[in-house]
Amino acid sequence: MDYQKLSEFRFTRDMSIILAARETKKSIQCIIQMQVGELPEYQSNDAAEMFQEYISLRNSLFPKEGFLFPTDENRLYLPGKFRQNFKRMLSNAGIEDFQHSPDKLTNSQVEKLLKMQFLAQRPIFQVYLAAALLGYQALRPSEVAKLRKSDIFLEEETILLRDTKSREDQNIIIYPHLLEPLKKYLRHIGDIDPLFVRESNQQWERKDVYRAIKNFGKYYGLKNITPRKFRATVSNYMIDSGIPINFSFR
Repeated sequence: MDYQKLSEFRFTRDMSIILAARETKKSIQCIIQMQVGELPEYQSNDAAEMFQEYISLRNSLFPKEGFLFPTDENRLYLPGKFRQNFKRMLSNAGIEDFQHSPDKLTNSQVEKLLKMQFLAQRPIFQVYLAAALLGYQALRPSEVAKLRKSDIFLEEETILLRDTKSREDQNIIIYPHLLEPLKKYLRHIGDIDPLFVRESNQQWERKDVYRAIKNFGKYYGLKNITPRKFRATVSNYMIDSGIPINFSFR
């Protein structure tokens, strides 16, 4: 989880610097040497929102005052290092042959960079979404791993589970609290893409769900937590709520 938080921190930090360079016309060196009390004057809502997201991450990782845009070790961020990271971001966003400073980026190029945020945040999104599908929907690990965007029907508020343990496809109702998170998540992936992928972009397997839940439990201090326990908790809750036992499990 700490690694994931640092990944988000790096992205929001560098995007905040890029947006500050575009909107304030200050030099990169001037921007990255700002102290905590010296806030860039962002003009657009998107830039202001990105900066607020960055500040939240920065303060959680480095609560002691210091540089506004530090390195991972809370040291001075050097212009040369920023330029290396900026070049990498451009390459990842498919922006080729850009030899200028960030203030020369076009609006469309900035949009391409902003879309990279999902890639930086996807690993942690996947952990929470997998936990929610297990905890609210009582899905089996294999069912979570197999899900694709094409299996989620937001308008009908249903999920199609393919090749279940009963060897039959099944439609289940989406728990209301999951509708909005699913909607926001799905807009970032292709129509037939898997919901959950590894760093290699390969679809999850059953073992990846177990690994995600282990990380989830470790982060929240929950020992010996497993997908099976999520499913059992849902069943016990339904029984305690008066739902007949034959409706408690698929």
